[in-house]
Amino acid sequence: MQALTTSQWSALATDDLVALSGEQWSQMAADDLRALTTTQWTSFASDDLRALQGSQWSVLDTDDVRALRSSQWSNLESMDLRDLTSAQWAAATTEGLTALTVVQWETLLGDRLNGLSSTQWQAAETADLNALLAFEWTKVTTLGLVALTTAQWRAMAPDDVAGLLLPQWSSIATDDFAVLTTAQWIAAFTPTVRDILTTQQWSALATVNLNLVGGLNQDQRGVWEGVTTDDLVALSTLQWASLTAGNLTHLTTSQWASLATDDLRALTTEQWADSSNKIWR
Repeated sequence: MQALTTSQWSALATDDLVALSGEQWSQMAADDLRALTTTQWTSFASDDLRALQGSQWSVLDTDDVRALRSSQWSNLESMDLRDLTSAQWAAATTEGLTALTVVQWETLLGDRLNGLSSTQWQAAETADLNALLAFEWTKVTTLGLVALTTAQWRAMAPDDVAGLLLPQWSSIATDDFAVLTTAQWIAAFTPTVRDILTTQQWSALATVNLNLVGGLNQDQRGVWEGVTTDDLVALSTLQWASLTAGNLTHLTTSQWASLATDDLRALTTEQWADSSNKIWR
């Protein structure tokens, strides 16, 4: 087999390639694999693709990776997928990514996925994204996170959201931030996360999650006192009107003094009554 030249390999008919055994494919030299045309790659049988070693996969041209059919992608060995480079992943078609199984997604490396485009990220099934380990999510670039749709964010496992690094938190788009579920917020919110959130993110926070700010930490007073006046001012009148007395009573006098008049007007009689001691202190 290895006596053939690269030009001879590229000239072989697809029928001849299909006739080769998996063992023969596993012994192919990297130069010979690179010599194969995209048409030849699309003719590969699934068992022959699985016979290739990781070192062989890593030398494939991006055009050849792009040429793989959906049925070929879904049959690739998980460990071979881990050997693909970022550039090779960037060349994968959306159909190919969609064809990957949950089991295959479970083994993917987050830093290898950083070459994916917005279109590729958005093509990923929510079940597949949830299969990524929390540790791998920490390796995904902010561009990758921004590319996710609101539906994908809402479907993300709470432990994956909780595992995001602080720079990743600050990059979450406001529309994605607004759809975080209560389970995700409970798992992820800490005083450290509080300090990294932007005013735009605070203004997008769902009211049900906003009301959990104090209750997610034993030191409720400390959590609310750490919210900056700019972040408080960014809250909408609807958000203010939804705040429970338990949250309002932990605001400091200086925080109360910073509130916009329309936000103060949005407070209900019950909210005023429960907070009057702090307001007039």
